[in-house]
Formats: sequence, C-alpha cells, structure tokens
Amino acid sequence: MHIEEDEDELRLLTACVRDYRRDFHSRFLRLLDPIARDFVPPAVNAYLDALDKLYSKLEDGATEPSDGTFEISDRFAPALRDAVIWMRLQVAQSVEQRRTLTIDPDLLRKLDAELQPYAALLNAPWFQRAEAKPVPQLTEFFPVQRVEAELAKEHAPPRAREFDEKFHILQAPSLFLDDLDRARKAAALRGILVAAAYLDIDKFKDFNTEKGEPYVDRYVLPKFMRVLEAHVYTRGHAYRYGGDEYCVLLNNVTEEEALTSMNRLRERLGNLTYDGTDRRTTVSVGVVVVRPDCHLTGHEVEQATAAAKKFAKDAGRDRVATYNSPLLQEGDLRIESPNIY
Repeated sequence: MHIEEDEDELRLLTACVRDYRRDFHSRFLRLLDPIARDFVPPAVNAYLDALDKLYSKLEDGATEPSDGTFEISDRFAPALRDAVIWMRLQVAQSVEQRRTLTIDPDLLRKLDAELQPYAALLNAPWFQRAEAKPVPQLTEFFPVQRVEAELAKEHAPPRAREFDEKFHILQAPSLFLDDLDRARKAAALRGILVAAAYLDIDKFKDFNTEKGEPYVDRYVLPKFMRVLEAHVYTRGHAYRYGGDEYCVLLNNVTEEEALTSMNRLRERLGNLTYDGTDRRTTVSVGVVVVRPDCHLTGHEVEQATAAAKKFAKDAGRDRVATYNSPLLQEGDLRIESPNIY
C-alpha cells in the first residue's frame, strides 16, 4: 500500500492510530478489569498488536527521509482505515459542539478547516482501496446488557418522547438526532445497519396556494402523517420538521430493505386522495444507510439525507435518491428506481 509522502499527513495518520488504539484498548479494559486484569482475548490482542506495528511504522516514516512515497503492508490497510474513520468522527463531533459557541464567520471557517485534512484522507487512493475487515466487538466477549450499561455512562439519559407540537401524530424533530445517535451505537454493537430518510412533499406551496392553509391542515396533513406514522410503526420513527418536510429513522435494515421501504412509502403517499381536490401528495425522498463504520456525525447524516432529497427533487420529483458509496459524497448520489417492487 503506497501513501504519498507528506510530513503533515503522516503525523496525522500517526495520531489517528495512536488515539484510536488507546480508545479501543481502554473500552475493553473497563469491562475486563473486574473479571481478569491480566488477560486479553487473543482476537483483541492480535488487533492491538497490528495497531502497534502500524503505529511504529508510521512514526518511523514521519521522521525518516524518503523518495516521496511511503509504503505499508496491505494487511495494515483495514486497521488504518478504521483509525481514520474513528478519528474523523471524533474531530467532527468536537467541531459541531464548538460551532454552537460562536456566530463569527471567521471562527466558523476556522473550525470547518479542522476537517479538511480528513476529507483528503478519505479521498486518498489507499483509503478508497482499503477493504473493511471485521473488528473485535465488545459483544463478542461480554453480555449485551453489560456493554450497553457501560456505554450509557458516556451519554445523557434518553430524552422523553415528544410528539410534534401542532398535530401530535409524528415525533418532535428535536428527538431525531438523539434517536439516531442511540440507534447507531446499538446497531454497531450488533453489526447491523440503520437508515435515515428525508421526505419533502412535492409542490406543497401550490397545494397551499390553491386550497389554503386551513384546508391543508384539516384534510391533507393529518391523513398524510397517519400513513407515514403507520408505515414506520415498530420499525422506527417518523418526525415532522415542517408542513412539507419529514424525517424517518429505520432500525435494523439492510440497504435493500431501506430503499424498498421508502419506495413503497413514496407510492402510498402519492396515491392518497383528499376531499375537495385532485392534487396528490407525491414526495421526493433522500435515503442514507448508516453503517457501523460511518464517519459522519448525526447532523452530517441528516444533511446527507437532505442533499439526497434535493437530488431526487431536481431529477423530476416523486423519486427516491441515495448514495453509491459509504463515503456519502455528492458525486455518489443516484436515483433509485421507483418501481423496484
């Protein structure tokens, strides 16, 4: 595996591996110590050993002159990929927290610049070629109940459930990011996926202009939201963001299941009829499948669903859009056929 020689990049990669290794090890130690302090499961030990060797190799490369390229055995590529994804997520979460403390444009640009080196790493040829490999999970060695209890110490208690303040049919939008964060962590422990989606009613302003807001609030939106709520019932939640915008969270789904579900929902909503009008509530939908190794924060996932929704709307409306790659970049967007079922 060839890495373009860059002193700053090698230092960054070295820090990624160092901090990722420290966090990975400490999580296991917290659960191991009450059982056997002098024992580390062989699979965990092997992974830690690979990280140690990778760290030493990177540290040497950052201090020794070379011919412009730096080579690492391909067997270390998955571990290096893991470290970069983990570190990028930590930095992004820190940036988001600090962004809430200022409104100054220069400060905001400075904060955003902290993520630029990681964007370069994610798009580097070696990263694109690196294959994701299974990583030892806490639940392979400890009961799920104990693992979740330990992880719960790192977070505030779950928020009380709230319905949207106007119709009381869907969940309040303030719950979405917290629900997504908890769903992602629970899914990662089990090696499963979650999906997020952003829905927008097509030409909703025309609906309001023709029939008026009182009519829409009485005859259209309650019926629309009841169908949306029923569609995700027991599988996740739906959240009302505004009159024409909604978010959906689906638990324990494959990519195919998530896209099929959202296409079926798109069809159901588009086929609804309403008293006093021939208009239909077709929707444009953006879907993001969140894998355990997703490098985006919850807010960034939400932004990615909104970008996919816009892509679907720009492509002609009444469509579902998603991403071809787990990197979830703009160039990866595609339209998912509305007739796959």
